[in-house]
Amino acid sequence: MKRALMIAGVMILVAGFVGINLVNQASNEVISVDVTTLKEQTLTETVMIPGTLQLAGQQTIYYEPDKGKVGEMLIKEGDEVQIGTPLFRYENPQLELEKKQLALQLRSNNLQLSNIKKQHKKIDKQLVKAESDEMLDKEELQAEHDQIFLEEQQMQIEIEQTLLQQQSIDKQLEELTVKSQSEGVVLRVNEQAAALSQSMEQPIIQIAASDRFVVKGTISQYDALKIKEGQSAILSMDAVPGKVWNGKVTFVSFLPNESEQLEAANEEAFKVQYPIEIAVEDEDLNVKPGFQMLAEINTDKKNGWTLPLSAIKQDGGNQYVFVVKDGRVERQKVKVGMTSSDAIEITGGLSKDDQVIIDPSEALEDGVEVIVNDQA
Repeated sequence: MKRALMIAGVMILVAGFVGINLVNQASNEVISVDVTTLKEQTLTETVMIPGTLQLAGQQTIYYEPDKGKVGEMLIKEGDEVQIGTPLFRYENPQLELEKKQLALQLRSNNLQLSNIKKQHKKIDKQLVKAESDEMLDKEELQAEHDQIFLEEQQMQIEIEQTLLQQQSIDKQLEELTVKSQSEGVVLRVNEQAAALSQSMEQPIIQIAASDRFVVKGTISQYDALKIKEGQSAILSMDAVPGKVWNGKVTFVSFLPNESEQLEAANEEAFKVQYPIEIAVEDEDLNVKPGFQMLAEINTDKKNGWTLPLSAIKQDGGNQYVFVVKDGRVERQKVKVGMTSSDAIEITGGLSKDDQVIIDPSEALEDGVEVIVNDQA
């Protein structure tokens, strides 16, 4: 029994020594790392914008009840239109009646003015005669003259007011003819909505350039500082994987969306969105309007000394890397600049010969001994 206990004790001691040796070996194991150095390359900064594919120059016309009922339709589906092409007319009998009433009022005003002018001339003659005829009351005639003169001025003002009212009515009547605000093809004429002249939800007419597309979206206030008209873009969509199209920014709104601006006014963070349009330059876009697209806009391009993004670590507002010096790790603070999809510009904190660890592990610390893997 004693012998068995002694054997068991010896085995426990041996196992303990073996475990301690394994732990020591593990703690003394040297980590192998991959490194790189600063490389000069051209960086392209991009902004990713989601948007909706639409036909270029798209114009959608809805019923406007204040103009009356939809009357004569001047175009049909498939017609090509230019800016200013008449599309249809509203019927508004009330405006026509007001125009006739103003014409009658103007005739009445002119007749009254003509009569006042005759009286004015008559009194002028009497005043001249009163200079040599003591039988005529000059003061009374002068008072009548002043009164007639005032009536004449007032009537002229009434005529001017009537003319202004006529101009306003003529303008409203002219606006009853709805004209195209863009060039393109009439894609749809909703005869039912036009006939009912009630629905303001369904469009009466839709016009667009059927062979030209744009991507419409919104950008943040920060991206609005970077994105300019004329910048190039790469367009893609999930519906057609692997396919890309070329685009160009053609419009960046100076003003934000009004609805979002009002909402943001009640928030602490002023998160407004600015409308943007990107013209599709390729002609082989075999998709339909309404597809969701992603635009990668190139906002800046420059040459610089770079590192892979995976080499950069962040601590609060500071960026740092791990470099290998004399076989040990050293944490090094760096200054960064422009960022691309896979690289970042280093503007300070490193020399061209510094060996920077790529994709350092979370366990890596200052002073740790490492072995640099052979670089291909």
